Amino acid sequence: MTSLIISSSNKDWQIRVKEILTQFLEGQTRLSKLQEQLAAYVTIDFQAQYGRREIRNIAEGRISLDDFIKIPVRKRHVCNMLERYLGGELSEAELSDWAAFIRMFPVFVPEGETEEEQWQAGESLVWDVLDRLAAPVAFGGLNPQTAWHYLGLLHSID
Repeated sequence: MTSLIISSSNKDWQIRVKEILTQFLEGQTRLSKLQEQLAAYVTIDFQAQYGRREIRNIAEGRISLDDFIKIPVRKRHVCNMLERYLGGELSEAELSDWAAFIRMFPVFVPEGETEEEQWQAGESLVWDVLDRLAAPVAFGGLNPQTAWHYLGLLHSID
C-alpha cells in the first residue's frame, strides 16, 4: 500500500482510510489485513493469548485519524457480523476482536446527527452487544446460543 500523508489539506488519504475502515466495519476485511493497511497511522496490537488489546497512534503529536474521520456504527453492522459468526465464517476470537476494535478506535461513533443523538445511540442495545462481544468472558462467554440471543435482541429494536 502506498503510504498517505496525514494532512488536513490532503483529502485523498481521508477518503482511502475511511474506505479501509468501512470495509472492516462491514466485515469485508480481517483485522490482520487492517493492520497492514493502517500501519502508517496506527499500531494494532491484539494478542488474545495474553488478553491484551492496544491501538497506538503512530503520528504522536500530529493529526489523529479521528480528527477527520467519523464512521457511524449501525445495528446492521453488528447483525451482519453475528450472522457471519453463526455461519462459520468467523471464529469467536475474530468476532470479539472485531467488536473490540470498533469499541476502541475513536473513528467509529454511534449513529446520529447530533451529539445528543450519538450519546443516546451510544447507550443503546447495539453498543451493549458490542461491549459483550468485545469482552465475552466478562459476560458469560460467546457461543452460537448467545449469538442467536443477541441477534434476537437486536432484531427486536427499530
